Amino acid sequence: MGYIKGLASDAWNWGRDIIQGIIDGIQSAIGWLADCVTNVADTIRDFLHFSVPDKGPLTDYENWMPDFMKGLADGIDKSKKYVEKAVGGVAKAMQLTMDSDLNYSLNGISGAVVGGSSGGTVNNYYNNDNSRTVNQTNNSPKSLSRLEIYRMTRNALNT
Repeated sequence: MGYIKGLASDAWNWGRDIIQGIIDGIQSAIGWLADCVTNVADTIRDFLHFSVPDKGPLTDYENWMPDFMKGLADGIDKSKKYVEKAVGGVAKAMQLTMDSDLNYSLNGISGAVVGGSSGGTVNNYYNNDNSRTVNQTNNSPKSLSRLEIYRMTRNALNT
């Protein structure tokens, strides 16, 4: 019976020792746990904080807009020939440019050497919107100057 009473007392000591071992284990590991949590927090702070991050995709955010603008400018420079071709096609399609005061811009128009008589043909077409289309054919054995083209166009419009 003494042995059983001693066992009960020993069991109480064993339980206390187990609990104390757990407490000691936690206390000795608390520094390690704090280091782990600090490392996790530092890693997150490296990626997200209130200034330029040290690591991650946001470290160069200040370069995004200058890089974007440089890329846009490079794209415009590389595509300039397409714009020039399109504008040239529009300019070629236009024979006269009229403003609202019936002033005519003849810049860039040169005469053509066309065989045949020195006369010409003028066709005036009146459109439904009170505008008119003038088709003028100049048959001249020599190249016409801008002044001669202007005079002939003015006369055609006054018809």
